[in-house]
Amino acid sequence: MADITQTLPTNNRVNNPTTFREAEVLGLKLLKEEKYEEALGAFEEALKLPGSKSDVVHTMRWKGPSPVGGSIGGFNTNVVLSLDEFEFQGAHYNMACAYAHMENIDMAVVNLKKAFENGFDNYKIVREDPDLKNLEGTVEFDDLMEQWDRLKPFQFDFKPSKFFYKKGEDEPLSFPCFS
Repeated sequence: MADITQTLPTNNRVNNPTTFREAEVLGLKLLKEEKYEEALGAFEEALKLPGSKSDVVHTMRWKGPSPVGGSIGGFNTNVVLSLDEFEFQGAHYNMACAYAHMENIDMAVVNLKKAFENGFDNYKIVREDPDLKNLEGTVEFDDLMEQWDRLKPFQFDFKPSKFFYKKGEDEPLSFPCFS
């Protein structure tokens, strides 16, 4: 009987990602396999690749009046893909995890700070993530977390209006479409 692995097509995109998501998946796989330096390289590469945020860019096709009349010569339209804030958050958070495993505390904290600056705000996860365990108790990590903990008063938890409570009850009504 023939070996099925010989008949499967090889996918170079796994080794040579062309998008942020492909590089991120590769980095996470390498992180799971404890290949931290390779994972770090995949996450760094991910930051250079097209992301999921699309934008339309118009460039002038030629200067001067249009050859068929009109005031300008026309435009070329291109769709450009770039990284959104969640992709920046994920890449820097995952890089912090890789650096933490490699016991490079300074770079782990730098990347964790970049994740925070790009909007990552789940500090509870940061404190409990086993991938960041090597950061616990270090001065650099404690200083970073203290700095961002001071911002918590400016965050808020959503509390529904009293309109959503049954009279005399402490819990809001449950709406299946919102659960």
